[in-house]
Parts: sequence; structure tokens; C-alpha cells
Amino acid sequence: MYNKKKILMFRILENKKLPSEILDTMLNKECNLTRQVRGFAKNKIISQGKSKKALLVVLFLVNIIFFTMPNDVFAAPLVGGQVQKTGTCIAGLGVMQQVDNQAECSALCVQKEVPTASCVYHDNAKPAENVAANVNVKGADVENPLMIVFKKLLIFVLNLCGWLFGIAATLFAWVIEPSNISGANGVLQKQAVKDVWIMVRDLLNMTFILILLFAAFCTIFQVDKWNLKKVWLNILINALMVNFSYPIARFFIDVSNVAFYYFVNNLFSSTTVVTGSGIFAMFGASSGMGELLAPSRYADFDVAYIIAMIVIVFLMGMTLLVIAALFVVRLIALSMLIMFSPVGFVGYIFPATASYADDWWKKLFSYSFFAPIMIFIMAIALKITEAIGKENMQSFMTNASANAPTDQASWIANAAFLVIPILILWMGMGVAKSMGIAGADTVVGGAQKFSKWAGMKFSGAGFARDTYKAYRTRRDQAKGDKWSNRLGNWAGNQQDRLMGTIPGYTGDHARQRYQSAENARIAEEAKLRDTANMTENELRDLAAAGNKFAQAAALIEIAARGRTDGVTELDQIRNTFGEDSQVFKQMQNKVKAYDPSAAFAHIADVADRQTRLTEHVNSNQFDAKKINANTLGNAEFMQLAFQNQAISNNDLEDLRKKGLGYEHAIAGSLNTIADNFNNLGPVGPNLTADQQRINRSVQMAHFAQTGNLHASIENDADAREQIFSRLNKDTIKRISLNTVNLRSEEIAQFMNVGSYKEALPNIENRQAQRTLNRNILTTNFAALGNNEAEALRQAILNDPRLTNIR
Repeated sequence: MYNKKKILMFRILENKKLPSEILDTMLNKECNLTRQVRGFAKNKIISQGKSKKALLVVLFLVNIIFFTMPNDVFAAPLVGGQVQKTGTCIAGLGVMQQVDNQAECSALCVQKEVPTASCVYHDNAKPAENVAANVNVKGADVENPLMIVFKKLLIFVLNLCGWLFGIAATLFAWVIEPSNISGANGVLQKQAVKDVWIMVRDLLNMTFILILLFAAFCTIFQVDKWNLKKVWLNILINALMVNFSYPIARFFIDVSNVAFYYFVNNLFSSTTVVTGSGIFAMFGASSGMGELLAPSRYADFDVAYIIAMIVIVFLMGMTLLVIAALFVVRLIALSMLIMFSPVGFVGYIFPATASYADDWWKKLFSYSFFAPIMIFIMAIALKITEAIGKENMQSFMTNASANAPTDQASWIANAAFLVIPILILWMGMGVAKSMGIAGADTVVGGAQKFSKWAGMKFSGAGFARDTYKAYRTRRDQAKGDKWSNRLGNWAGNQQDRLMGTIPGYTGDHARQRYQSAENARIAEEAKLRDTANMTENELRDLAAAGNKFAQAAALIEIAARGRTDGVTELDQIRNTFGEDSQVFKQMQNKVKAYDPSAAFAHIADVADRQTRLTEHVNSNQFDAKKINANTLGNAEFMQLAFQNQAISNNDLEDLRKKGLGYEHAIAGSLNTIADNFNNLGPVGPNLTADQQRINRSVQMAHFAQTGNLHASIENDADAREQIFSRLNKDTIKRISLNTVNLRSEEIAQFMNVGSYKEALPNIENRQAQRTLNRNILTTNFAALGNNEAEALRQAILNDPRLTNIR
């Protein structure tokens, strides 16, 4: 294996015409070093079965070999000769290529149409030393291949940034050219713009006709606000202005463009016609970009200079690109404003649409006069830059010499000076934002975000930031998990717990601190264990086996889902943290939303418990449709709820749909409390109207839910009359066969005819339904003197739909 590698490397190096003794020395050294690397990888990693890591380590060490042995391997000493020189050619702004000599650089500049003053050649090579035939020394400065690749990548990025100037100059040159704006083929002269304007104008002209008709009707019906005498003049003026909105909008735009072109042609010094590319070239020249792209000691610090050039070219290029983009936004916006210019006049007819008209006029002036204002600021920036460059550059050089080596002071001074025009231009873009130009925030903000992203992405700063952030987070977490912190927190909590027993201000605050600390621990456990995404079985397992904070987190989550089982979970929290703790109160607040009887069951004093329940059912926190079967089956709660009219039969109808357990709970509690609500009248000293209504609602709910009269009123004729006379399709639908057999005549006598017709088909027990109807139809109530029942019987006989139910 080593023989093959040796032969291969021998042929590679032989092409460099190196002496055979040097070749042997180099190959032996390479082979020995390769054996050491392989042995190290095998002993340290491969022996542990980590083949992937071994491969990475080997590749890393091979890279180290290439970087640490550039002269022994890639630049072997020469005998009586020198390496051919290579250099770098900077052809204008942001264009950099490797060439061999000045002639090639000059040819590249001619190809790129770059002026001679902007064409710079740097000689990167250093003379090789003549050395003895068999001595290994640092010879010709032939670069490491990996470093060459790295430089080429940097030059590629620099060229890419240089394209920003090309894109910005092209865009700016196009957008400020008069022929592209108002010329024969200009954007504002396009037929599409006028066609859309005509369509909008015709549509709004139709609205004037409708408005006049509306005003005429208002005049006829004497609606003073829209009387034709008041609105006709406003309608007439705006109708005329709509048809002239196109030339009016063009007039203001042309006025702003005259000022714009005046500034372009008179504020920028040029021997020829001023163009967008020429203006950007002036900025490049006055800001010292040429000096920045042609440093005097480039060959000594080529990588550093290229990186610095990338930053500088990117900043300046992005600045000019944003300015060009803002001018493009202006041109497109003006086209849209011309298309919809009729809105600026029609909007004032109605008060509700006046804001749209105001907005149109504001946008028209903002976009129109942005161009002259921005170009004026650009001219100011250019003048200030030129003035400072001529008069104060020596001061920059002096200060730079005090902060940098002498051979780098000129470059540092020019880099610092470049900040001035960039700042002035960004201040100008701030004017665009302050004028309310739509899109300015997007363009400027987008450029700022892109610059920040590019800096973080390609510099590695983003990776370093995210890595350090993750490290700090984990370190802080570990720091909080130390035994010293655990012990300190425990001691502090115990101190607050003991101090909380002391009456007064100090004790109250200590107790609050202790309870807040417990709540924080519970919240931490809930987040750590992700209780929100646990199943109910997982939560109950945690509530049975975890520490007290984990148990509380699980129980609170169970309560939040409405899945507690009576008082079991509440008692567990109360016994662990105490009845007065914030944890128990938090749990209680969740439970009382659906199981208030369980939430207050721990209160032993009956009067206090009932007071708390009464307060709850009368609060806006109580929703009868949310209570569960446990509370529905609690007679104490049901009695208080009916007494405070917080629950009704309609609520019970909705709740019983949730399952058989709800039905049994409702029937059981109603059967229990109906004994306490059996006095249905008459109203007198011992019975108020409110009491009678509450008693009747309980008895009616009992009949509706069970289908039978409660035993306490079964033998009370007056009570039966009150129940039967108020029956409807919802309260009679569960009537039992026994009640039908016993009370058919009374139902016929007291029930409303209309209610009976609606209710009979709704009876769920079909046998009870047919029996009731048959009993009424087959009984001669007239002979019995029961005229009300006979009237119902006759109504049934006259309704074929009901007659057939028997």
C-alpha cells in the first residue's frame, strides 16, 4: 500500500522537477507521518468501535498536515531558480481575478471597460531563495492549495457584492431617465395606465347618476340632509373634476419631475450628460473606494484585505441599491395613483369616503416630491463627501497613524471616511420613511435585515451566538440544580413557612413568599414533565407516585380538563398543601366551574358552606350547563340553585343529554328536594309569589324529568291544576302510563288545547301517548259537566292527525 502511494506522490512531485534526494526525504516523512496518524486513530477510536468518529479525526489530522507543512510538501526548495510570479488584478469596483502579470491585468480592464485609474495590479509572489541541493528550507512562496481555494471563494463573494453596484446603477439609471418616465414609451405614458383610468372614471360617472337619483328621492321625502338643493353643487363640481383627474394628477407629477431633473442636471458636476451610473460613479470616486480596493501592502495581508473589501463593497452597494429601489417604488406608485385619480375627487361626496380622498392626495404629493428631495440629499452627501475628502483627509490620516501601522494607515483612514457618505444616504432614506411612502419601510427594513442576516450567516457569528446561548441556558439550568441551591431554597422556604405562622405584616408576607415558591415549583414540574400533553392515565399515575409538586401539577391538569372524581383530588391537595394555600385555591377555582358541590364540600359548617355555594351560583363564574353529574345529584346544591333561580328545567334538559349518569343524578336530587317545595298556593301571608314560582318550578322540573307527580302534591288538587295547566311539549314528553291512567280527565280539563295538539306527538312513551288520547276521545265529558275537557275532545275529533293516535 505504501509503495503505491509512494509511486503516486513521486510522479506528482516529479512534475515539479525536484531533486531525487528531496523526493525520497519527503516521501519517507509523509509515509512515517501517515503511519502515526493511522496508529493513533486505530488505538484511540477504531478500537472503541466508533468508525465514523475515526474517519472525522483522520480527515482533521490530514488537514493539519496540509496546513502545517506548506513548504516541505508544496513548495520544495529550488536549486538555482525561482517560482513564476502570480498576482491579483482589481478591475473596477468589486471585480477581482488572479493574473500572472501587469499585461494580463491591463487586458482584463480593457475587456471590462474599466478606466486605467481604476485598474490595479498586485504582485503576490515573493522571490525564492537559492539553496543547496539537499537542504529543506522555506523556499518559494507557493500557496497551499486549500488557501488558494479559500481565496477564490472570497473573490467570488467580492465579485457577487460588486454586482450590487451593477444592479443598483442599472436600476437607478433606468428610473431617472426622463424618457422612461414621461417619454413616448415612458411608464406614465403607457396606454394601460390610461385605459385603467378611463375604466375607473366611467364607473364613478355612473355613481353620480345614482347619487342624483338618491338625492331626488330624498328631496321628495323631505330628507333635509340629502336635499337636492344642498348637494347638487358638490356633485356637479366633483363630476367635472373626475373627468379631468388624469391631467390634474399628471400636472403635479410633472411639476415634481421638473424640480427633480433640475437638481440632477445642476447639482452634480459632470462634463457630459448626468446619468444614474455617472452619479453612482461620483459616489465611488469621492468616497475613496478606489483607494480601498487598491491597498499598498495587499500581498502581505491579502486575505484580510479581501474580507474587508467584501464588507465595504456590500455596505456601499446595498445602500445604493436601496436608493434605486425607492425610486422604482415611486414610479410604480405614481402609475397607480394616476389610474385611480378619480377617487381623489369622488371621495369627498360622502363623509365616510372622504378619508380615501385625503389619503390619495397625501400619497400623490408624497410620492411626487420624494424624488427631488432624495436627489437633493444625494447631492448634499456628494458635496459634503468631496469637501471633507479634500480638506480633512490629512486629519483622518493622522488619527489612523496613531491607531494602526504606518503601512496600513492610508487604508484605515479611507475606510473610516467611507462611513460619512453612507450615513448621509441612510438619513435620506429616513426622509422617505417619514414621508409615509408605502414600501419604504419594507425596502429599507428588508435591506437592514438582509445585511444583518448575511453578516451573521457568513461570518459564523450566528453559529457562535446560538451555540453560546444554548450553553448559557444549559449552564444556568445546571447551576439552579446544584445541591447548594437546592439546600438554600429549601432552607429559605422553611423559614418563610415558619414565619408565616406569626400574626401581622411580616407573617403575611412570609406566607405569601412560601406559597409563591410552591406555585413556582409546581409550574416548573408541569413544564418539565409536559403535563399538558399527558393522557389522563399518565396524569393519575404521576399523581399517585411523583413528589408532591409533580402530584399537584398532575392533579391541577386533571382539574383543568374537568376530570376530577368528587372530592378525592381536592382532598389530596388540601391534605398536602393546606386549605389556605394558593395551590388548593387554584385547584378549587378550577373544580368549582363544573363541580361546585365538591369544591365546597370541605367546609364543615353548613351555614358557611351554603353561603359560599349561594355566592357562587349568583356570580358570573357559574354556568349551569357546565356542572357535572356529581353536583346534579347533590340535593343541597340543587335546592340552593332552584331557590336562587340559577338553574331551570331547560338547563336540566341539556345536561341529561350527556349520559345516563346525569339522568339518574337529576331525578334523584329532584325527588329529594321536591318535599321542600310542595306549597304551590294560594299566595298569601305564608306564601309569596316568588316562593310559589320557585316551588312550582321544582315540581314542574320533577314532572318533566320523571313523568310523574311528586308524592308531596299527588293528592293536592290545586297543585295538580297548576302543573297540568302549564304542560307543554317539553314538560309532558316523559309522562308515565300510570299518570295517564290516573289523571287523563284532569289533563284534558286543565291543559291548553293548542299546547295539547303540539305536545301529544312529542310524548316519548307511545303506549302512554295512545292511552291518553284514547281516554280523552272515548269519554263523554259533556255528560260529566266538564266543558273544558269536552272542548279539547272536540278539537281532537276535528284534527285527523290527532284522531288516528289511539
